[in-house]
Amino acid sequence: MSTGVRRWGVWLMGGGVLLAAPAREALACAVCFADPNSPLAKGATMGVWVLVGVVGTVLACIAGTSLFWIHRSRQLARLSGVDEGAAE
Repeated sequence: MSTGVRRWGVWLMGGGVLLAAPAREALACAVCFADPNSPLAKGATMGVWVLVGVVGTVLACIAGTSLFWIHRSRQLARLSGVDEGAAE
């Protein structure tokens, strides 16, 4: 490996270390660093609840679609006269 490539690698590693060393304020969350009743902490809590609601809605829709498909397949099997357990 040439010395120029090695030198660039050392500079890039040093720069990465400096960028990865966070400030002390960046280590604390809004609740730990500030008042838990502050608007920032309340906003973060509401954001978490909104995301929980979105994920819960998506999972409920997936479960509803699965149940609908099960219901429709049983209904179709009943109308066509095919026994569910015998179909292979």
